[in-house]
Amino acid sequence: MALKYADRVKETTTTTGTGTLTLAGAVTGFQSFAAIGDGHSCVYCIDSGGSEWEVGVGTYTSSGTTLSRTTVIASSNSGSLVNFSAGTKHVYVTKSAQNLGNMSDDGMVVVHETVFAGMSTATYSNGNTPTLSDGIQYGVSIANGAGVQIDANGLKANYPTSGEMSFYVNSNTLLADRLGKSRLRRGGWAIWCHLANWSFASTSWAYVIAIGGNNYSAHCWGTRKTRNTQGGANTANGSLGTWQTWNGSDVSNVFAGAPDTTGNGSTNHSGAEDVVCMYFHDPFRCSWYYGTYSGGWPSFESLKYGAYGNMIGNQVTVYNKIRDPATTWNLAFCGGSGGNSNSNYMTMARWRLTYWDP
Repeated sequence: MALKYADRVKETTTTTGTGTLTLAGAVTGFQSFAAIGDGHSCVYCIDSGGSEWEVGVGTYTSSGTTLSRTTVIASSNSGSLVNFSAGTKHVYVTKSAQNLGNMSDDGMVVVHETVFAGMSTATYSNGNTPTLSDGIQYGVSIANGAGVQIDANGLKANYPTSGEMSFYVNSNTLLADRLGKSRLRRGGWAIWCHLANWSFASTSWAYVIAIGGNNYSAHCWGTRKTRNTQGGANTANGSLGTWQTWNGSDVSNVFAGAPDTTGNGSTNHSGAEDVVCMYFHDPFRCSWYYGTYSGGWPSFESLKYGAYGNMIGNQVTVYNKIRDPATTWNLAFCGGSGGNSNSNYMTMARWRLTYWDP
């Protein structure tokens, strides 16, 4: 569900370490976290009164009066969970600079960002479900020589010689939790991905990101980085293309500009741009943009237009897949197939989720 806010919410805690906080009651003149509501999430700040502090997203539980520390936004421990020392700390509901200070001139709000680059290095096997330092549990599906790891550059996927692989969010409620189901359905939100490096030495396909309504075979949007978006050879580094699927019908289109069959990277859809952005007008219409990460995310205004897709002719079928309140959207990164584990790979440095206030 969406983040909850309430005025003058402040409690104390004596919890130590990096785990869930046990709340000890409201500070005089303030109200307790009960104002947030059982099972609801909020942006919190923990202040030790000294050098230890943490801002993040947590979930309040009335039984035991606890507050989880699900996602750390900023902290005295370089953006990671703080190992709090003994003593009384103040805990209060706040707004984060990630949401307010980073709001663009056009009203864009960042509701989530994961930075894979700089996380602890790790190698994953098929069936693993790691919970990373962004507080999100992911799932791993790999076969036939594929590999998934986190290295200094980010999340790296090496593609199998046959079959498919995927690194996915192990929850189908993440987008609804961060955006709220109403905004998820109304549109006006986007997912951004920054690729650190990639190589497609042989014919293959891979998606940068895939978003599926209910399940991928029924309703899916995606962005591909591949040599054979159109079934023919593009550049060795791969072209960018769209991906739409509904009821088993798979449609791919290159980004703006004719397909580059010469291998010289001369068209604007197969250059060195390393940022892709999928903007959702609503669940039936999506626009793709791309640009370059240079010390920070590019502004939306500076992005190049890539392509546009719609599922207007399938509105009834698609809407039936997402109208049930229990049905939400899946999210996956860096999946694909083809080539071999050494020559075909993609590394994602970071991704983020944004929306625009009306």
